[in-house]
Amino acid sequence: MDGKTRRKLILEAKKYGGIAIPHQKLQVHQNGAKFPISKVYVDDEQLDPSMIYTLVIIPEGFGINNTGIVLTHFDAKLGPVVIAATSAEIINDDLKETCGRWMASSEPGFFTASSGSLFGSNYLFEIESTAARTGKETIMLSLVTNKKTGVFIEDIVSTVFLDHVEQIKKEFDMYMKDYAGGESSLVKEEKSEFLKARTQFQERLLLCLNQVKAELDRSLEIQEKIDLLRNGNKTKESNSSRD
Repeated sequence: MDGKTRRKLILEAKKYGGIAIPHQKLQVHQNGAKFPISKVYVDDEQLDPSMIYTLVIIPEGFGINNTGIVLTHFDAKLGPVVIAATSAEIINDDLKETCGRWMASSEPGFFTASSGSLFGSNYLFEIESTAARTGKETIMLSLVTNKKTGVFIEDIVSTVFLDHVEQIKKEFDMYMKDYAGGESSLVKEEKSEFLKARTQFQERLLLCLNQVKAELDRSLEIQEKIDLLRNGNKTKESNSSRD
């Protein structure tokens, strides 16, 4: 869920006397689970101990389903740099550092990795480049989530990624041919054209990522329906055998 939607729901709840208690973590115990609520809310008279409340739980994370599609590029001068994501809101220092670490410690191909609360299904690939010292540009496409994914989801992710990698390669190929040296290699008159081209390049990359996310959502939705149908048939067969 994005920040705008979350704020809208919180404001709507406030119309009915609701309050927002952000950043709560579910505590799971042997006999059940609970959300801790600080006594401060009672002391500040935001919560009345004699009142019955309905708790509205809004997940925080990378957006809908707590996921985000991230593109990381290994810059010759800066190292691994996150250059695009399905929403700018998901880019923070932790994400940048984690994606950079995954990229630096992996070989080309599909792989999964985790770091702290972040889990990634990643596809690392290379394109030829005359500007890079190694003769190649390294790029990583990632599905980043705060929940571990299963094998069948990873299979879907890898298939969807492979379907879109060629388009991302083309975007890099076109951009690198004209601006492989970056802004520092240009004369003053060329810099405004470079900034315009870089903005357009990033917009095209973001469009690619949105297409990846949309296709991934559709594929996972289809898989979910198949699983529900399969489980439903198993239940019917089990009931029939009992009869």
